[in-house]
Amino acid sequence: MRQKSWKDYVKTGIFLVIAAIGILFFLQALEYDRPTIKSIRASSELSKKWMLTIEGKKEKKLIDLPYSTRENTAENRIVIENRLPETNFSDAYLRLGSSQQEIKVYLDGKKIGTFESMRKTNHGKTGGAGWTFIKLPQDYAGKQIRIEFLSSYTNMSGRIGRIWIGSKGELVADLFLDSIGAFGIAVSLFLLAGFILIMNVKMKKLGAEFHGRHLALLIMFVGLWIFCQSQYQIFLFNNYAVCYFLEFSLLYLFPVLLNRYLEVGFSLSHEKLLKIFQWGHLGLAAAFFIGQLAGWFTLYEVQDVFLGIFIVTFLIDFVIVVKNRTKDISLDACIVILGIMLFMTGLDIIFYDAWLPIAPFNFVEIGVILCEVYVVYVIIRQWFWSIREGYHSIYLRMQLENQMNHYADLEKRNQDLKGFRHDMKNHLEILSRLIEERKTTLAVKYISDMKDGMQNRGKQIIETGNPIIDAILSEKIHTAREQGITVKDEIFISQGIGIDSLDGCILFGNIMDNAIEACVKIPSEEERKIRIKMTSKADMLICRFTNTIHKEILIDKNLKTTKDNAEMHGIGVKNIKKSAEKYGGTVSFEKKEGEFEVSFVLFGV
Repeated sequence: MRQKSWKDYVKTGIFLVIAAIGILFFLQALEYDRPTIKSIRASSELSKKWMLTIEGKKEKKLIDLPYSTRENTAENRIVIENRLPETNFSDAYLRLGSSQQEIKVYLDGKKIGTFESMRKTNHGKTGGAGWTFIKLPQDYAGKQIRIEFLSSYTNMSGRIGRIWIGSKGELVADLFLDSIGAFGIAVSLFLLAGFILIMNVKMKKLGAEFHGRHLALLIMFVGLWIFCQSQYQIFLFNNYAVCYFLEFSLLYLFPVLLNRYLEVGFSLSHEKLLKIFQWGHLGLAAAFFIGQLAGWFTLYEVQDVFLGIFIVTFLIDFVIVVKNRTKDISLDACIVILGIMLFMTGLDIIFYDAWLPIAPFNFVEIGVILCEVYVVYVIIRQWFWSIREGYHSIYLRMQLENQMNHYADLEKRNQDLKGFRHDMKNHLEILSRLIEERKTTLAVKYISDMKDGMQNRGKQIIETGNPIIDAILSEKIHTAREQGITVKDEIFISQGIGIDSLDGCILFGNIMDNAIEACVKIPSEEERKIRIKMTSKADMLICRFTNTIHKEILIDKNLKTTKDNAEMHGIGVKNIKKSAEKYGGTVSFEKKEGEFEVSFVLFGV
C-alpha cells in the first residue's frame, strides 16, 4: 500500500465535503416536508401566539415556539400562556421538552403537572433533560394554559422548545419519528462495532494487525452516547437522574478510550503523552463526579471546562497522528476521521451555543455518518489488502521451503555420488576380473546392479536453469507421488528461464497445487496422473499442465474450489493470470474428458 500524499488528502476532503453538503440538503428537504408529515398525524403542534412574561419584568410579548432569550434569566421564572385549541382528543396529553429546567403546568389556574427536574439530587440545581407528558382533563378544550419554566443556568434559561397536544400513544410515536435520525445512527454504530469485531477475528486469522476490539469499544461508546442524546433512554430507565449521570459518564470517559485506542492500535512516537492524556482525563472525570456528589458543582456546570480540555487533547492527538503517518500507513484513516470529527464538533458547538435557526441539524451526528461510511470503506479495503499480503507471504514461505528442500536433495544426491565414486575403483576391478574370466553374463548383471545403485532413490530433481522453478517443481512432484499420483514430465529447456521468483512461485506453485488437489479426489490411484510439458524457443516459454479429474467433479468458469481458504484460491487464480500478463503472455483453462488442462505462454523470458 502506498503512502498518501497531500493531494490524496485534498481529494478525500473534497469528497467528504460534497457528501456532507448532500446530507445537509437531504435533511433540509425532510425539514421542508415536515408539515406534510405532521398533517397526517393525530397530534397537533402548539407553536403560535404564546404570551411571554419573565419574572421581575413588566414587559409582555407574543412569541412563537421555539423561542430563546439572550437575557440573564437564571433562577428567574419564565411564563408562557395561551388558550388550548377546540380539539377533541381522547386521552389528551401535552408533550414538552426540557433541558436543565423545571416545568409547572396550570390549566385555568389549577396545577395539572410538573417536571421537578433533579433539585433534590443535584444540590439545589436544576438538571436532566428529556420529554414530559402532562395529562389533560377531558374538558380541556378552549381553556387557558399557563406553563412556567425555571433553570439554574443562564445558557439554558429562556430556551423554550415546541409543545404538542394529542393522545399519548401518538405523541410517543411522534417523538420516536422526530428522533429516529439519532436512534438510527446509534443502532448503525452498534452494528458497525459488531462488524469490526467479526473482521478483527478474520484479520487475525490472516496474520494482519488490526486492533478491532479497542476500535469497536470506542464506537459502541459513541453509539451509546448518541442514543442517550436521542432521549430514548428515558423510556428504558424512567429516571432522569440515571440518564443524567449515564450521559455525562459517557461524555467524560470518551477521551480515555480514544487515547487508549491510539496508544494500542498504532506504534506512535508519543506513547507516554497518550498515557498521560488517558490518566489525566480519567482523573478529571473522577474529580468531576466527586465534585457533583459533594455538592461543589454539577456535571453540567463543568462540561465547558471538560470540552475545552478535551478539544486541546483532541488537537494534540490529531497532530501526533499526522506526524506519525509515515510510520504506519493505516493512520491515514485515523487522520481523516479525527479531522472530520474535529470540524463537525466545532460547527456543532458554534451553532448550538448560538441557538441559530439556520442549523436544525446535529453536526456531530452528520460527522459520525461520514466517519461510519469511511470506516467501512477502510476496513473492507484493509481486508482485501490483508488477503493479498497473506497470500504473498504464503508464496514467499513456500518459495523458501521449496528452495531449502531442493538444496537438501541436491546435497544428499551429491553425497551419494561421492560415496559411489569412492567405491568405483573396486567396481571397475571386479568388472575387469569378470571380463578376463569371460564371465559375460555375470558382468552384465553386475553392471545392471551398478546402474540401479547409481539411480537417485530420493526426489526427482528437475533442472530448468531457474533454481526457484526447479525447487518448486521438484517439491510438488515429490508431494504428488507421495499421494499416489503418477507424474510424467517432458522438459526441454535450452537455457535458463528468466522469470521473477515470486511470479514463478505464483504460476508453478498454484497450478501444481490445484492439479494435486484434483487428483487426490480420484479414488483409484491408477487414474491419478499429471503431465508436465515445458519447452523454450528463443525468449518464449510454453508450458502445459494436464491432470486427471474425478468424473463427478464439475468445474465452472470461475474455477471454484473446496479449499478452506477459498478467498486465497480465488486470488491465486487471478494472480496466475496477472503473472502471465506481466510477461505479455496468456493463460488458458480447459476441461476435457476426464482431464483438466492449464496452458500458458510467456515472452521475454
